[in-house]
Amino acid sequence: MIRHSLKVVFLVIALLSIFTPSSETAALTLSDDDISFEIILDNRTTVASNLLDFKSSITILEIFSPECDHCSNQVPELDELRAHFSTSELTLISISVHPDTYSVDYIADYRDSYREDGYDIDWHIGRDTENLVEKFEIYGIPAFLWFHSDGSILFEKSESYRTSGYLVDKVTESLTLLEDGLLGNYTITPTSSGMSFSSTTFLFSLGIVLAPLFLKKRRL
Repeated sequence: MIRHSLKVVFLVIALLSIFTPSSETAALTLSDDDISFEIILDNRTTVASNLLDFKSSITILEIFSPECDHCSNQVPELDELRAHFSTSELTLISISVHPDTYSVDYIADYRDSYREDGYDIDWHIGRDTENLVEKFEIYGIPAFLWFHSDGSILFEKSESYRTSGYLVDKVTESLTLLEDGLLGNYTITPTSSGMSFSSTTFLFSLGIVLAPLFLKKRRL
């Protein structure tokens, strides 16, 4: 009975290791030529762009939607962030999801409405024409992709808006680490309120398998 139960336990562990989705983000580098998007110019024409076109120490891609409240709250914070650093230090690009839904004019109107309210919006705004959302497995917005000139990437998957103070501190920290050659690929994921799905599933399955064994031993 014990030998049979152990076989079942090992089988459960093997199946969980195969079918439990991974939370890791694949390592990417600035040599990837498919990190492309469409930039909307002030005259509302568009230009196909690639991440490699930008030579700042840090390039931040914000993935947003014009109809996302958190994204709208983010605009003033990004305006302050952009004004805090030189163009050699930081390039900021906001890329809208769903290019089939949000036209060039719609996004340009969104940008210009903030300019009318007194914001500079002195950064690039465009559309996700190459499905970056799927490439980076983005399930919530706003999301931030930080690309550094040494080829390392910081991927913030946490789907909430960021204050200018947080962003300024993070860019300053990254610039210092970049200068010291200490940056590397890493990922920030949303804070978990408890055990992960995989841990919970494993413990639940283990309990189901072992419970009959312990109950049988108590009866003996």
